[in-house]
Amino acid sequence: MNICFFGSYQKTYSRNKILLDGLLKNNVKVIHCNSHYGFFFQRYWELADFFWRNKQAIDVIYVAFPGQLDMPLGWALGKLFRKPVVLDMYYSMYDTFVFDRKTFTPKSFRGRAYYYIDKLAATLADHIITDTHSHASHFSKLFKIPKEKFTRIFVGGDDAVFRPNTRKHDRKNLIVEFHGMFSRAQGAEYFIEAAKLLEWERNLKFLLIGDSTHYLLPKEKLAELQPKNLTYLGEVSLSRLAQLVAAADICVGHFGSIVKAKNAISNKTFHAIFSAKPIIVMDSQANRELFVNGVSALFVRPGDARDLAQKIRLLSKSQKLRRKLVDNASKLLPMLTNEYLASQLIQVFFSLK
Repeated sequence: MNICFFGSYQKTYSRNKILLDGLLKNNVKVIHCNSHYGFFFQRYWELADFFWRNKQAIDVIYVAFPGQLDMPLGWALGKLFRKPVVLDMYYSMYDTFVFDRKTFTPKSFRGRAYYYIDKLAATLADHIITDTHSHASHFSKLFKIPKEKFTRIFVGGDDAVFRPNTRKHDRKNLIVEFHGMFSRAQGAEYFIEAAKLLEWERNLKFLLIGDSTHYLLPKEKLAELQPKNLTYLGEVSLSRLAQLVAAADICVGHFGSIVKAKNAISNKTFHAIFSAKPIIVMDSQANRELFVNGVSALFVRPGDARDLAQKIRLLSKSQKLRRKLVDNASKLLPMLTNEYLASQLIQVFFSLK
């Protein structure tokens, strides 16, 4: 089977990188129809040209993330050349710009435009990939799309990069780690507040990794509270990030209270699993698709720094609990590898032929 990876996607973005690596491991040929022109006419022209030159070899068109704006062309080419078209709706533009970044209001012209861009893309696709059942249910209801049109494929954590650290450390301090782009969905500000609440715990050191140009609350909170037990690194390379996660003792997921946060399982969560670290995640329907509270992860209330601090302290005091969470989460690894996630995508492709 030959897959056309289609759109203005970035090959190095985690969602795409993981699936591309997995498809390679499944011996699937990937034909890249990729353009980064900002103007629609130029981008559509280049994408159509790439497709035309490879049309005989293509079996399925996969409109990769972020693909909503490229979906109309993908649909037209699919209809013209009788190829099934699959859309990766990893997240909604409407949810992101209206409720996460709050760049526009729901009833503004741009807010409504993003809603209909999402809805049109989902309507045109023969099938849609999401990262959780929770997201699929949300999109189905929000955009009035039949639920059977969706398939869940977890985002994964890139097992080619994130691995356990086999070296034992003899330091007395425990490192609690959080990484990710700062946004309302990620909730880095709650991690900072939790660090401040635990400032008196001498054996706990907090590591904050990430940055943002559009959501400044975490940096403002950091400047306001100035927790002495927290180190802030900003953005780091992927290889450096993998080293830092592997060196940590406790990892935490995202904690935002917006809808987007409740429907997602973040990359950092999977990074912790592959790095054999105990993980603390928000209590949400999405996280319950993967974890059992107190068995494979510890759950905290969304947007609650005090509850997060209590769970961090609980985990820091019990090596037995940390080991239990790691051992049980490790049982999930076979269904989270790049190769397995891509095999699920291949099954979707075959079902449409």
